[in-house]
Formats: sequence, structure tokens, C-alpha cells
Amino acid sequence: MNDKIYTLDEVERISNEFKDLLNSKNMYFNMGTPYDFLRAVEILRVLGLNWGDQYKYNDFRIRKGYYITNNGTGHKPDYDTWYIEWDNGNVGAYQFCDDESYPYVQEEYREFKERLMSYGHVNYDPLNNHIIFEVENGKKLLADYNLICKETRAKMRKKFQEIAIERTKKKLEELLKKTHE
Repeated sequence: MNDKIYTLDEVERISNEFKDLLNSKNMYFNMGTPYDFLRAVEILRVLGLNWGDQYKYNDFRIRKGYYITNNGTGHKPDYDTWYIEWDNGNVGAYQFCDDESYPYVQEEYREFKERLMSYGHVNYDPLNNHIIFEVENGKKLLADYNLICKETRAKMRKKFQEIAIERTKKKLEELLKKTHE
């Protein structure tokens, strides 16, 4: 327990510094308590970042140890070791498409996951779309992730366009048939 008695000036200075930290740009941590700040500092250190560096990894968790429901490799986590976990919210290919397109993009989504796993994963959950990386490999994936998603979206968009063209051709053929009857 801290028995130090703070002066009002010290409390005001510390409170203003805390307020400044809360208003820091580029920080996407959910912070409200000093413990949240300490956790953010730990994660930034693990990633080799500094306070204020761009940090926004929606599909990733950085934490000590990990838990996955379906252990794909048999790897046992060390709960004193940091890992980077990719998790798109268990939505699978829906990360890139809607219900109508879903059946048509399974190959592209499989390629997307294979590409993520090529970064040297230590474990994965094949049913819940979680992939676990040691920090150094995970950092490489974090650096490339937006580009990988962009390229996957482009492949899927091309596929959607091809499907739309085929559907339109089929409709045109049907219309032409009806007009010649």
C-alpha cells in the first residue's frame, strides 16, 4: 500500500498527465484505468512500438499464452510467453463477402488462410478461424496483413464480376430465345 501523501499540486500534475495520455493520438487501446495503460505499455514493448506509434490491429490479439478450442497442431502454449493471435471473429469468409457470394469464394478464403499460416504459425483452430504466431512471425504478418486483405478482396471482386457476367449472359440468352419464339 502506498502511504505517501500527495499535495494538491502533485495530484493535479499527475491527473493532467493522465488526461494527456487518454487523449494521445493513434492509440486504439480500450483504456480507462492505470492497469489498462500498463497492459498497453506491455503490448507496445512486445511489438517494438512506442507510445503514439500507429497501433490498430482489429483482427489480432497480443497476449501471454493463448487458448483455442480445437488444437490443430498439438502445440502447448507457454503462459509466460507472448503470442500474436489472428481471429476474424469466427466469421470466416464473411470477413470479405455476404451471404449471396459466400459459396463462391471458399477457394479464395482457403488461399487467404494458407497465406496467413505461411508466416510460421505455431497453432490454429480450424473450426473457429484462429491462428497463433510467435511474436516475431506475428509482427511480420501484422506488417503485411492489410495488403493481404486487399489482394484477397481484389481476387474475390474479380470472381464476383465473373459470376455476374455469367448470370447476365444466361439471362440474355434466355431473352433472345424468347424473342425468337
